[in-house]
Parts: sequence; structure tokens; C-alpha cells
Amino acid sequence: MRKTKKLVAGALMALMVSAAVATTAQAKVIEASRSGSYAYTNNAQERVYSKDTVCDNLFAAADWRSSDGSSGRVTNKDGCGKTVSIRVVYSPVYVYEIRACRSNSFSPVSCGDWES
Repeated sequence: MRKTKKLVAGALMALMVSAAVATTAQAKVIEASRSGSYAYTNNAQERVYSKDTVCDNLFAAADWRSSDGSSGRVTNKDGCGKTVSIRVVYSPVYVYEIRACRSNSFSPVSCGDWES
């Protein structure tokens, strides 16, 4: 009986540890920058932020990719020094890559490297 209790207790402990690791594996902020743009996520990697860091009449954007295969862009046309954010996914899905971009209405978007 004692061996069975120890075995069950050990199995439960292993399950709890693996669940904790799985839920905290993506619990970090991802950051990316490009001249004039700063993109980042929240710790849960469910919200994407785009900040315009330069007053140059260009707008900032943040491209994102998520664990379920979806992707998108958060565009910030609010102007210099402003930050916009959007919750783009819901748990258990999370954003795993972002990149910061710059553009204006007449030119193509120029983006930095993907960061994870």
C-alpha cells in the first residue's frame, strides 16, 4: 500500500511540474525594433503592442505569428510617441514571433527581423 501511495504521489508531482513548465514556457515578453518602431508582447503573449518612437510622418506596425498558424499586423497610425495594442489571441494559443515595421500610406512596409 505504501509503495502505491508513493507511486501515485510521485506521478502527481511529475504531472504538476510538467503542467507548470508547459504554461510558463511562453510566459515572456517578445520585443522587436526597427528605426522608429518598437513592437512587443505582454507576458502571456496574447497582446501585441506597436509604438511609434520617431516623429517622421511614418507609421509604426507590428507583424505577429501565433502558435495556431494565424498571423496579422497591428498598425499604429496614432502618431509619434503613441502606443496601440490589440489582444490578438486567447489562451492556450500564443504569439511566438513578432517584428517591427515602418511605412507611410504611399510606400511599402519595411520590416525588421522576426524575433521570438
